[in-house]
Amino acid sequence: MLIMLGNAMLYWVAAFGANAMAGLDMTPVSKPFTGPFAAGRIVFFDTFEASIMSTLFNVRVYGIVINEQREVLLSEEQYGKHHFVKFPGGGLDYGEGTIECMQREFEEELGLRIKYCTHFYTTDFFQKSMMDDSQIISIYYIVELEEGQEIPAHSDTGILYFHPINESLETKLSLPIDKVVGKMLGNKV
Repeated sequence: MLIMLGNAMLYWVAAFGANAMAGLDMTPVSKPFTGPFAAGRIVFFDTFEASIMSTLFNVRVYGIVINEQREVLLSEEQYGKHHFVKFPGGGLDYGEGTIECMQREFEEELGLRIKYCTHFYTTDFFQKSMMDDSQIISIYYIVELEEGQEIPAHSDTGILYFHPINESLETKLSLPIDKVVGKMLGNKV
């Protein structure tokens, strides 16, 4: 919670920059303030801490499933007016580790259980989200699924299919960070 009294907000802006305040939910809850330094009212911003974290970064976790034919699992999805092809995965929830996130996303969206995974890539450049003003940080894991599971043709978010790992993979993928990963896969496999 941010408490603003007198020049405290000026200190925040001077220390962290005016852009740190842009787009935040700063709906004040004003309460009377009494005491030796009382200048009138003290203002509490109840949603400030959550707002600053959700405004700045959006952490995404994706699983790369490669079959015996050297094809990678892709998800074709529609979100609002956006249509895209991407690796299966999604957003990290507060209090969740990255591997927990990927396991949850695979179970919720695909109905699949992960046997184990190996880190493959984490975003190492700035990428602005296409949905809002947050910075995207994507983490990718090579995933091996538990045996005996059938990959569904549909998930709760779209269509699933395998695509060859070749020069066309990078162009097939829609999201900028996925394109980098697609190119890396083509160079490694």
